[in-house]
Amino acid sequence: MPNQSAFRNRFVSLDLLRSIAITMVYLFHYGRLFKSPAWITDSSSFGWAGVDLFFVLSGFLIATPLLEEISQRHTLDLKTFFIKRFFRILPAYGFVLALYYFFPLVRERGMLAPLHKYLTFTQNINLDILHHSAFSHAWSLCVEEQFYLFFPLLLLILLHFRLYHLGQWVLFGFFCFGVLIRYLSWSYVQDYQEGSYSQWYIWVYFPTYTRLDGLLVGISLAALHQYRAGGLEKLRPYAAIILVSGLLVLTAGALICTDLASFTATLVGFPIVALGYGTIVLSLILLPKQKFPGRKLWRMLAELSYSMYLSHKIVIHLTQRYAGEWGLAKDGNAMFLLCTLLTVGVAYLMHIAIERPFLQLRHKVLPAPVVQVPHVGVVR
Repeated sequence: MPNQSAFRNRFVSLDLLRSIAITMVYLFHYGRLFKSPAWITDSSSFGWAGVDLFFVLSGFLIATPLLEEISQRHTLDLKTFFIKRFFRILPAYGFVLALYYFFPLVRERGMLAPLHKYLTFTQNINLDILHHSAFSHAWSLCVEEQFYLFFPLLLLILLHFRLYHLGQWVLFGFFCFGVLIRYLSWSYVQDYQEGSYSQWYIWVYFPTYTRLDGLLVGISLAALHQYRAGGLEKLRPYAAIILVSGLLVLTAGALICTDLASFTATLVGFPIVALGYGTIVLSLILLPKQKFPGRKLWRMLAELSYSMYLSHKIVIHLTQRYAGEWGLAKDGNAMFLLCTLLTVGVAYLMHIAIERPFLQLRHKVLPAPVVQVPHVGVVR
């Protein structure tokens, strides 16, 4: 299997997208959940789709080493895979969950969902944000954790029953299932006369089975990278054109999703957004690394994205509360700058005090060097 540094260096350009995704989500939450300057609210209306970008990246970055391992060994080392996920995800997540659970002061609004839902990563199932809005952004991490559990098992099932060659049809089947279940869920929500928007979130937005599009696009890219590498290499001269095409598709998706809970957005908006992101991911894989300026900044944001995802609402909430008491306007630019600096600072402290030591411990626990799979920190 490829070593850790080789895997990271192959896809270093995707750190740019990770930094963009966390920025989108941070601005979206800041503009809609907290008092903020008008320009943030006006400019971040599409920020919810940062989650979908994380899903595409996660699908690609998780599936790529798994497919490579199958090609080389014709099986999967599930023990190693789950150990890697354990040390990467749980320490920082457990720390933030403990803060939310034991210190109600840090909760940005509302109540927590039942504790067992966070511990089992099922909080996104039947999540009513009208009543359980604290740490609600953990829903997207639940989607990823369920993906980490079931995708390797699905690959092993296909291998065991000699159906691996039908993988593309399995992907297509899951895509069709996602469209169908969103249609049924949207139709069910229309029966509600009051509170239908919150019901749309419960039945359409949060469940894993309705949010498969980004993950499926990422898996498809990984399959192309593994099994059609020659064809992708021929596309390298057209990387810039592919990038522009992806931006156009993404723009179309954004326009369709202007009314996010509409029938059209629910059925075709999510797949189009995922396809746009997938096309952009493909273009960045093909483009030379030296094409991207500001590498140090966006690599830093990408590295801190998971801790930022977990902690940003706590930091904004506490900063606005106490800095507001000191006379700083909560909806001012100075408050926004202070919140942003503190959010990055807290994420950095979490990274060096929690994430990094546990990653070092992981290297000692694992018997040999393994493929490094960067966690892309889906957020909402």
